[in-house]
Amino acid sequence: MTTALVPLLVAYGIIDEATAPLWIALAVQVFATATAFVNTPTPET
Repeated sequence: MTTALVPLLVAYGIIDEATAPLWIALAVQVFATATAFVNTPTPET
């Protein structure tokens, strides 16, 4: 989804073409961290 959204934001002038790769990297990092957090098993008490 992120890779499809960023070109649209660039096309509409919402973000700059030079900063688009940075936004993609940020979104991927947040998604990866959230996925790891959700899928980390917790100790059963």
